[in-house]
Amino acid sequence: MKKRTSKVVFALTLLLALLLAAPGTITAQSGDWRVTTVESLADFDLTTARLHFAPDGHHAAHDGENALCVLDVLTVTQQCVEVPEESGYTFDWYYYYSPLCWSPDSSQIALVGVPYKIFRDTDLGLLDAAALELIPLVDDGFVGSLITPEDLDTAQNAISVEIQPAWSPDGSLIAVEQATITEEAGIFSADLALVDAATGDVRELIALPGHTDSQADAGATMGMAWSPDGTTIALSLRRTTPNFESDGVWLVDVESGEGEQVLSLQQAADLLQADFPEADVIATFIAPLSWSPDGSRLLFWINDPIFTGAVMRFWMDMDSREIISVEALAYPDEPERAQSTYPMQAAWSPNGSTLLIATSEMKSVPADVLIPLDPQRERANVSLHLIDAASGERTLLGHLPMVSSPMYVAAWGPDGDVLINGYHLKLEQP
Repeated sequence: MKKRTSKVVFALTLLLALLLAAPGTITAQSGDWRVTTVESLADFDLTTARLHFAPDGHHAAHDGENALCVLDVLTVTQQCVEVPEESGYTFDWYYYYSPLCWSPDSSQIALVGVPYKIFRDTDLGLLDAAALELIPLVDDGFVGSLITPEDLDTAQNAISVEIQPAWSPDGSLIAVEQATITEEAGIFSADLALVDAATGDVRELIALPGHTDSQADAGATMGMAWSPDGTTIALSLRRTTPNFESDGVWLVDVESGEGEQVLSLQQAADLLQADFPEADVIATFIAPLSWSPDGSRLLFWINDPIFTGAVMRFWMDMDSREIISVEALAYPDEPERAQSTYPMQAAWSPNGSTLLIATSEMKSVPADVLIPLDPQRERANVSLHLIDAASGERTLLGHLPMVSSPMYVAAWGPDGDVLINGYHLKLEQP
């Protein structure tokens, strides 16, 4: 892979934009938390729906023209590194497999691209976010189509495809689903594999649970996340043809490879159908997954994007295995209005005690109850809530206009920086 870096610094343009829409100080709030500053990422003139947020809450990655770019909201700068056109490192906001994953310390990016969208081979690469050096970590030596036999004939070694990268808490390992290509040019078997982030050495941990009953299981991994103590990987599986015995959420022991199913696909569909009776188990999948930083809870989203577009979120108490629906409706006493809301993104507080949620409302928030967080924009139809994980108590932080933004995910950094709904916020406690 040829490496060539280029830096694009547009501080003057962005600084002007930010001055014209300077972060306001927000005071009209109740509860223990305050949003003290707010700035729209739309001022960066980016396609904000394709941003991938870093854990520190102020860095984000996105794709440019044959490039991967890293944005720092605090310094108002962006840097880009060129990637080979044939590598397939392109992103798409409407794609269930994440093309990249930030390291826990926000210093590196594990990059896989979208091989099952473009049906071209990509390799697991590693980008240093500061030095902007992109290097292949797992390179099978092949570049070409995954469905064209003529291309496959040129391969010198076994062809592998990595998706859904997830970093271990200490940053030493990257878990991936790794599939192999058969001689008949078919993508069939897949394993949960661990890649050494320093050497690229690969350890096959286990075949995906249920593999013996579903031979064609490549691409079945819809979500993956490490427990904070590094001992367990949460894995969400959903095959093209659902396997009702083994699809769902699993906990896999990192040392032994032993797995335990904690939520089946049918159970997930039942949870969704409790609020959306028209939801269909055939279209249901569970993703993404997110551990609370203290390891006590696992947040997961259940989706039916085909028949109803229904989306619900839940968390599992890891001690009792109780599943709790995470409600964050701005007006729970108004059922008619509540039916026109849906969840968008969520992020755990750094200590895991609190969950921040953005919920979209189809109607604008009435002026008599509006808590505007962005004084530069009049309309607001996104509500920000904080939910206390222990008590379930909910606090309404305020409202924002809806901005084009990635679904499901947000970031809440240790210094109070938050990236959510196309905005950078600063959260503080008095």
